[in-house]
Amino acid sequence: MVRDSDKKSSSSRRRMTRSKGTTLQTESPERHPAILTALCKWTSAGVDHPQAATALPPSGGGTQDIQSERQQPVLSEPPSRMDSTPPSTCWSCYNDTDINSFYFYETEQFAILWLLFILIVFGNSAVLAGLQCRKKPKSRMNFFIMHLAVADMCVGVLSVLTDIVWRSTVAWNAGNTACKIIRFSQAVVTFSSTYVLVALSIDRYYAIKYPMNFSGSWRRARLLILLAWSLSVVLSVPVGFLYHEKLIQGRLQCWIEFPDPWQWQLYMTLVAMALFVLPAIIITICYAIIVFTIWAKGRQYSQKATNDETRRASSRGIIPQAKVKTVKMTFIIVLVFVLCWSPYIVFDLLQVYGHIPRTQTNIAVASLIQSLAPLNSAANPLIYYLFSSQKTR
Repeated sequence: MVRDSDKKSSSSRRRMTRSKGTTLQTESPERHPAILTALCKWTSAGVDHPQAATALPPSGGGTQDIQSERQQPVLSEPPSRMDSTPPSTCWSCYNDTDINSFYFYETEQFAILWLLFILIVFGNSAVLAGLQCRKKPKSRMNFFIMHLAVADMCVGVLSVLTDIVWRSTVAWNAGNTACKIIRFSQAVVTFSSTYVLVALSIDRYYAIKYPMNFSGSWRRARLLILLAWSLSVVLSVPVGFLYHEKLIQGRLQCWIEFPDPWQWQLYMTLVAMALFVLPAIIITICYAIIVFTIWAKGRQYSQKATNDETRRASSRGIIPQAKVKTVKMTFIIVLVFVLCWSPYIVFDLLQVYGHIPRTQTNIAVASLIQSLAPLNSAANPLIYYLFSSQKTR
């Protein structure tokens, strides 16, 4: 009897112990702020959403401290001018909000992406079709426009359309090899869209600065295009190595991550320099020289030439009428390029260096900026139409 009593008492104590353990395990997280904070940090890598080229990078599975997380960039990767995702959940975790708040402007982003895809594909298709149907002799300007339209078309198909599909499926289902190839391809077309524009600017500089030097002009144009595409490929090679397929909270993602904040800062600084800062400087210098050259030649002819000579000069495109057109075209090209890329680059750099706090408003702004990243590829065809009447050789 004593043994049976002891067994019952021992069994009762074990049941009570299990009951207490169960209570601790199932207790509401609201009673344990530390647990809630840890869970938020663990989910802060944005695992509920596919990470694209412009998405917030993962925080390493919650192994970093809060200070490190605050220095993670909102937009981790360029060459996908063009491939954004819903913002990461980590910002909302700091504010203890519901997970539905992570999908900022989801409907609006889908609408913007579909609109950009249609404009990019149909606009650049029209440009290519128009170039093929022209009866005039092939010009170097049209040669550059053709390559720029091809690059912009690829941005729409490889980046924007891929982003739309990924937003719909959430998980990455194409495998590790496809992850690397698609990311690499997105980077190539993103850089090429920018560097073909740089090549065009350099060619226009030579055409205006040395208008009578026709020898080797086509060879120079082909060399500039070859350099533009080659440089785009070289700059995109690291992307193929950095991205890889990774299982995140039961979902496969095409992922990129760096263990330390300074590595993100270095990465994004190099991306900003290669994708925006250096091209913008080169384009601005080229067109500044173009404008000054046309202005100087126009002034020279207005002072020394007779009326007949002035008319002949006008036909060669080196006096005020052409100067006005070039100034307008220069202003629009540079302005559109800067306006399309500066919000993306500036916001990204400010965030990666810790100058933008993680708030609901900022993450909403980031999501909209990411969606508008491919805007330059949609705007380029419009520029061609506006200046299609301008004589080019």
